Amino acid sequence: MRSQNWPYLAGLVDGEGCLSAWKYWNANRTDCKPYWQYSCRVGITNTNLDLMKRLVQHFGGGFLCKREATEKHKASYEWRPKGKRNMQLLLLGILPHLMVKAEQAKLLLEWIDLGYGTQLRRDEIINRLNILNRKGSVETDTPDGSNEPKIQPEHDGDIVSDPVETLDS
Repeated sequence: MRSQNWPYLAGLVDGEGCLSAWKYWNANRTDCKPYWQYSCRVGITNTNLDLMKRLVQHFGGGFLCKREATEKHKASYEWRPKGKRNMQLLLLGILPHLMVKAEQAKLLLEWIDLGYGTQLRRDEIINRLNILNRKGSVETDTPDGSNEPKIQPEHDGDIVSDPVETLDS
């Protein structure tokens, strides 16, 4: 996966992407007893089919239709890299350019490197990703130690200049 477009892809991941992991009870197997199975995903969701085709052209992977078009909505597509190694290369390529989802990318890179018998760490990563990916969540380092974002009045931080003389003065 060679690309000069890592910053562009990072912007798409920051704005339209999902970096997630989860576990589920795999009870559908007939060849063995049910067990917990772990999985992770990197994906970009968008309604522009040309974008999906360009992502495949430049970064490989594939895309699927997540939602068919209706009278009210366009069709929605999701692009994903294929395979563990390609996901790792993609995350390494975009990591220096991510502004919003860098911590999620680092957690998924750690996930990819984990071996067998690491269920406890995988559970911790899932929990952290769930917090980071929660809608409306903002984590900040505030002076009072709370995680509540501090909204500044609109004029705070404005540059104040000397009064300008007008013709009326």
